[in-house]
Amino acid sequence: MAEKDLWYISYRVPQGCAMKIAKNQAEAIDKACALLDRGIDVHEVGPMVEPPEGRLIGSAEIRQIQTVRLAALSRLHAKRADSSNVWEKPIRATGELENEDVKAG
Repeated sequence: MAEKDLWYISYRVPQGCAMKIAKNQAEAIDKACALLDRGIDVHEVGPMVEPPEGRLIGSAEIRQIQTVRLAALSRLHAKRADSSNVWEKPIRATGELENEDVKAG
């Protein structure tokens, strides 16, 4: 792991502040979003070695990224729910039950 690629995630704990280390920016954002999912307040995400020079991601921006991710997941689940494959088996089962009722009656 190249040390220059390491990123940190600063977050609140009951005793004050804590930090997690990530291999790169994408992993740091993933970890920060996971902390937010657990209700943990994330302060910022930034590079460990390089000067941040505008690369710091503050708490508001992390929450915004998380909101966009959650919206994308919701849309994905909605698309999957609307998929004919999702409904095909229950509809087929309902039709089979109706056919059995007709045969029994």
